[in-house]
Amino acid sequence: RFPIRSDWNWDDQADLTANITIDDDIRSFVVKDWTSQPIGVKVENDVRLTGLLAEDESKRMLLPGDWMRGGTILTLSGKIQFQDSNLAPPAGQFNLSVYAQNLTRDGFVDVTQPEILLHTEPNPAFGRYTMRILTPIESAQGGMRFLVKIDELPDSSSIHINPFESSIRLIVDGQSPLVVATSPSSDIGLKSSESQPIVITIQDGVEPPSTITMHYWIQGRHDWVDPNGFPNEDEYAEKEL
Repeated sequence: RFPIRSDWNWDDQADLTANITIDDDIRSFVVKDWTSQPIGVKVENDVRLTGLLAEDESKRMLLPGDWMRGGTILTLSGKIQFQDSNLAPPAGQFNLSVYAQNLTRDGFVDVTQPEILLHTEPNPAFGRYTMRILTPIESAQGGMRFLVKIDELPDSSSIHINPFESSIRLIVDGQSPLVVATSPSSDIGLKSSESQPIVITIQDGVEPPSTITMHYWIQGRHDWVDPNGFPNEDEYAEKEL
């Protein structure tokens, strides 16, 4: 019985065979260069990442295309496995890195924008990783791709077989939308009307808001806390636009 430790530079495409030489001090070689038949053991040194999950600081699970506030913590987690196996590499064999890159409006990588390394750490044990990173303040209007990659494998014959699978596209925006104009304005007096149009112009550098909540006050209907002709904070009604 010969315990043998496998190595990362073993050829994982070939059948594994054993070549044995037995040397006896008295009778010289008893067995020299005996080669076995393939012994049915698979050696694997290529690695894959699967099952990427993303969540924001509030523990909200993020889906591709979701919005999250920039300059906050993004948590990425997933699995590390050898190719065609549920086995995991030992800890500290290579690095896991998180890269970010802006995307165009149609979701393709913007080649004019650099890929930014946000975080790197040695691979953990037991085949599962969790990394917490601080996001950039703002992405392009097409969003930003966050990509987990394997770097610095122990041998050049080993590869990360699915280098672009563990990625997610998110809209990152750390700036609040800005109301640049309203109509009617606060200094214009208008007659009572059931069909008064209201126009609100909002500016946002990344992704315009999908809904607006309007807080409004009508004296004859809402001035009930202390009827004085002026709105109190708790007298406003809400309407989603």
